[in-house]
Amino acid sequence: MKKQSLGIISGMSGLIYTLGLPLLFTVTDTVAGDLHSPEVITVLGQAIDHELQTYPGAQQHADMEQIERSLDTNIGHFLRDKFAGVSVNDVQNNPFQMDLQYRGFTLSPLLGLPQGMSVYVNGVRFNEPFGDTINWELIPLSALNQVSLYSGSNPLFGQNTLGGALVLDLKDGFIFQGTSVELRGGSHGMDQQTLETGGSNGELGYYATISRYQEDGWRQFSPTEVTQFLGRLSWKASDRSRWDLLTAFSQSDLIGNGAVPFDLMALEGRGAVYTHPDKTETDHSFASLSGNFKLSNNMAVDLNLYYRNGQTDSLNGDDSDFEECMYLGEETLCDEDDEPVQFLNQDGTAYLESLEELGLEADSLDGLNNTSKTDQQAMGAAAQLTINSQLSQMSVQWLLGAGIDYADIDFQSDTEFAELLNDTASSPRATKAIGLFDADSVVRLDSKRRHYYAFMAASLQLREDLTLNSALRYDATNVHMTDLAPGDDGKTLDGDHDFSNFSPSVGIHWASSAETALFASYGRSGRAPTPVELSCADPEAPCKLPNGFVSDPPLEQVITDTFEIGAEYSSDGLSLGLTLFHARNQDDIIFQQASGLPSEGFFDNVGDTQRQGGEVFYKQQWQDWQLAFSYSYLDATFQSDYISFSPNNPQGGDRQVNQGDAIPGLPKHNVKAGLEWYIGNLTLGSDIKYQSGQYYRGDEANENEMISGFTLVDLKAIYQINDHISVYARIDNLFDTEYETFGAYGESDEVLDNIYPGFDDARFVGPGAPRTYIGGVKVKF
Repeated sequence: MKKQSLGIISGMSGLIYTLGLPLLFTVTDTVAGDLHSPEVITVLGQAIDHELQTYPGAQQHADMEQIERSLDTNIGHFLRDKFAGVSVNDVQNNPFQMDLQYRGFTLSPLLGLPQGMSVYVNGVRFNEPFGDTINWELIPLSALNQVSLYSGSNPLFGQNTLGGALVLDLKDGFIFQGTSVELRGGSHGMDQQTLETGGSNGELGYYATISRYQEDGWRQFSPTEVTQFLGRLSWKASDRSRWDLLTAFSQSDLIGNGAVPFDLMALEGRGAVYTHPDKTETDHSFASLSGNFKLSNNMAVDLNLYYRNGQTDSLNGDDSDFEECMYLGEETLCDEDDEPVQFLNQDGTAYLESLEELGLEADSLDGLNNTSKTDQQAMGAAAQLTINSQLSQMSVQWLLGAGIDYADIDFQSDTEFAELLNDTASSPRATKAIGLFDADSVVRLDSKRRHYYAFMAASLQLREDLTLNSALRYDATNVHMTDLAPGDDGKTLDGDHDFSNFSPSVGIHWASSAETALFASYGRSGRAPTPVELSCADPEAPCKLPNGFVSDPPLEQVITDTFEIGAEYSSDGLSLGLTLFHARNQDDIIFQQASGLPSEGFFDNVGDTQRQGGEVFYKQQWQDWQLAFSYSYLDATFQSDYISFSPNNPQGGDRQVNQGDAIPGLPKHNVKAGLEWYIGNLTLGSDIKYQSGQYYRGDEANENEMISGFTLVDLKAIYQINDHISVYARIDNLFDTEYETFGAYGESDEVLDNIYPGFDDARFVGPGAPRTYIGGVKVKF
């Protein structure tokens, strides 16, 4: 059969990745950030060579050479710099805690955001079961063989694929052979060491990498440490079978001190922090075993087993929302309902409401330490059968599969009273804990999440230049929650929730000529509410993320329908493409802010939302030059009227949101251009990124000023000294542009008014990093 030069990959790749089957995508003529389909896409399903047809939507790919040439430090930065339609809200200002957004759908490590993308690492779904979040620091950039971003709500990638799927394929000993050592350093105390090694004898292969990253951070009190290890053993038992064992471990200590009042930066500089610390410590381990068996020339079976274990501890130093009050003739603290606080000590012994017997004064307890501990264990199994056959002289590829995922989550959180050190402008505004806890804020939650799924798909070649793809998937999710907190005040987290959904897709591809292809598709996918959302959904009892879950009203699952149509052209080093998309969410879930803290509120179904727009790309390859350009337009709006709580909105709380209002935090325009020039052993490059303005979160009614757009210019240089040694340098934000990537409303006067009388700026922003330098050396042998 003649291989098609352009197209959309059939459902097979998505199905295999959904099931957790490690594949190697061998892609030719692919450039980081390209939207076009590669000329030839071959999937090696463990020694079985499947020639795929076409994926019904846009796709972008980058291989390990392009990742290495980017000089980025983590996968989030790489996607931000190279992939079209991807923007970043840098809320925490930590390099491993960014919110990534694609077509208006979010992928983030932070609870409180509606997660709308799925992530697969060698076929295993890598979204955390508690909140569908992603921990970027768990994935070593050095271990990636290929990064692929698939658009749309294609059910083949499973739950949470509302806007797209990020698929990460890892290196093995058959791909990477030899040993390399890389040392790099840069601005703000950054240094990183990476070692990787691999090899094979044709039958057995091994690969391993270990990396350590640390920095002081460009903002105050913001150090970061990350250690990562990944190893992979591969065994080609014969030309008809293969086994792979993958293990990974990571440990991180991240401090990202979050948004800062806009006017405070003018007083204390852009590196200022509001309150701190905001610390997250994570220990993570992961293992998977996969096998592939070729039963005949036309039939193959893929199997996968995986296990994940992660512990995350967080500490957030915040301003207190408790007030001084009198109770039984003594001074104490009361909550927002004027109820006196019941204090607990470290071992949970209850004290009286009074502070006098402890020798403490209520007016000195103006800070809080919100702490949490999350233990997650997840495991799963999957199987898939692939059949190639003929139907009335037409080639058909059938896929049948099923799987199960199980997660056991133990969550606990506490609110400890503290002194906020903010007497003068030189004070650190850190919290100093006193060892007393709020009894009503104690959370002990046990969650179990079961997910079952089954699918079938067919790729039918109607004629040599015309292919029809279709699929149907069934998902069933159960979330069982048990409240283990002591006492019973009528607010229980107990709950048992069931969600099920059938999701279809259909797509057609027409290779109208050797250089041109047209495609159209429809896909549906769903997202069941996560335990964190179900545990924080009561407007009468808002929670402090990631702490303080206090009630369990039901939420509806989110269903997304996406239509796409596109055209692509590729010839003699030139690639052009256009994709138009329309996605509509039913019963979309958002986080409603409900207090002076941007992180305090509740999850709510707000009705329908819509994301539509288009993406264009252009790529030209000459002998010594390469130019890539992409532009994406996004119109993201609410399609149902509702009341936004927005207590710190400058216009006042309870704002009326109307159909057609723009969703905050999403830029309409996103432009990226990249240029590389090859001069012998020297590579020079530049990336230019433009992102338009966006509304503050909390301004869902679009009544206030927007965060300004910005343009950034980066430069890089790589010199290959010989076959073994290369040196490089990179400058980010060459012109030291001052910009913000995120905004939300908050209450700043209680912390800053004593220091700066009259200070009352409700605009909290995530400032962008200043000019930053890195340099390094890499030795291969």
